[in-house]
Parts: sequence; C-alpha cells; structure tokens
Amino acid sequence: MTLVSSNGLYSMKLGPDFIGFYARFAGNSDPGLLYFQHNPMEAKARIMNGAGPIWVVLSPNGFLGMYQNGTAPVDVQPFSSFQQVGTGNRRVRLEPDGNLIGYYWARSSWLIDFKQVSDPCDLPSSCGPYGLCQRGKGCSCLDNRKSYTSGRCVTRETRISGDDLCRKKFNVLRRIGVELPNKEIMNYTIMNSFEKCENACHEKCTCWGAVYSNSSGFCYTIDYPIQTLVEVLDDTKMGYFKVLEGAGKDNTTTGLWVGLGLLCGLILLILGAGGWFCTRKKVEGLKGMWMKMG
Repeated sequence: MTLVSSNGLYSMKLGPDFIGFYARFAGNSDPGLLYFQHNPMEAKARIMNGAGPIWVVLSPNGFLGMYQNGTAPVDVQPFSSFQQVGTGNRRVRLEPDGNLIGYYWARSSWLIDFKQVSDPCDLPSSCGPYGLCQRGKGCSCLDNRKSYTSGRCVTRETRISGDDLCRKKFNVLRRIGVELPNKEIMNYTIMNSFEKCENACHEKCTCWGAVYSNSSGFCYTIDYPIQTLVEVLDDTKMGYFKVLEGAGKDNTTTGLWVGLGLLCGLILLILGAGGWFCTRKKVEGLKGMWMKMG
C-alpha cells in the first residue's frame, strides 16, 4: 500500500530496496519528486536481488521493520518506546509537511514516538515556497526584504507547469549560502561556473531555479515551483530563482494596501453623503423662500 498525506502533496512508497518519500509539486510526474530515501542497514539479513519484494511492518514492540524473506528483518527503525511494556496501540502517519510520524496511545491521547526526519530543514517545504530554513533557528525568506512574520514568503499561487514560464513575466532572485534539502538524491550536471548553471535554467521554460556549488561544480536545476532552501555558511553555494511578478508581495504589504483602499473608499463615501445632504438642505431652503415670496 501507499501512505498519502492528508493534503495529497506527499506519499510514501516502497522501492526495490528502500523506502521512498515523494512530493507532488506542480510539474512533477507520477510518482513525484523523491525528497527522502531510507535504505536498510542490513544488520541481520541482506536484501537479495530477485528474491521478491520488500515490505514494512509496524511492530507492537515499537519499531518499523523492513523485511524481504524469512523472519529476520533487513532493517529496524526503533521508536522512543522500543520494547517498553504497556505503551498501548501504535500507528504511523504521513503528515502534511511530508514527515512520517509514529504515535502510541497513552490512555487519552496519541503521543509522538518516532520521526523519520528529525530536522525540519530536511523536509522539502518546511518554510513554504521561497522560504529559507536555518538549522536550529527557524524560518526566514530567500529575499531578505521579505518578512516571515506572516508565516509565508509569497501570497500568490505558483502552481503552474509546462512551458508557462516562457509566457509569464518573472523577476530574478539570487542568494548565496543556500543548498537544496535533498541534494544527495537529486540529479545534477557538472558545470565550470555559476553563470553557466544559471543560464541553463534561464533558457529552460520548465526550470524555476538552480543551485550551484562552486567547489564541486554541481549544478542542480529545479523543475518545480521553488520550495524551501537550506541556509549554509558557505558562500561558494549559490542559488538562482525565478519569481513570478506579484508573487513576492508579502501579506503585510498586501494587507496595508487593502486597508488603505478601504479607508479611502470610506472617506469618499462620507464626503459623498455629506455633499448630498448639504445639497438637499440648500434645495429645501430655496423652496421655502419661494413659497414665502409667493
């Protein structure tokens, strides 16, 4: 079976010899972008080619076991309550942030007992689109001019696909000291400069951005709307990102302009009502004078 998050963005599936976690951002094809992969430790048994599929079982003893043939697991991921007596029922769930969480029932509520991904910065979109995850510190925005106080860095939807980027107007955002959270399992091309990596993305209609490492020459192109990047203390790692015009407006600025618009509308309404009232009084006054003169 496949585990799917409640928002439909993330899924967990079994590969031939690993557990894979996939994200369905715009532009991804089935099964989606592989953002995390757990390979077995093979401490007690080994996975054999052609010996059948693997399966995963949630054990009552408090671990997630991976099996192929026989009773010995090829991998064991222990929970915090591993082999503790009386911990109650257990369950695992793929959460809306893409993390696999294990729980046990403690008489009145479900308590967290296991996290597949321990660091939120290793999740694909922990800080949202165009967010920047700072390990141990929290979230900010790729664009330093934007505030993360509203909980997000952009307000406009960016779920477009195909060659729409060739027909849309976009601005360019560059940032040093960033890398992808899943770079270990992403494909890359070796290039000898950041400019060449950037140009390769700039000329590609389906490319939303690129991340380049000057020390290794690895160029990672991003063929889906920009999600969360990870901050690193390394100026040789640089990023190039396309931002649709209007997508970078934060909620505070948008709310301010909306509020000013409503205020101006209210003032005009009051002035209009006052002018109508004064005009009516003037007309009534003239009518009264005419009647007296008549």
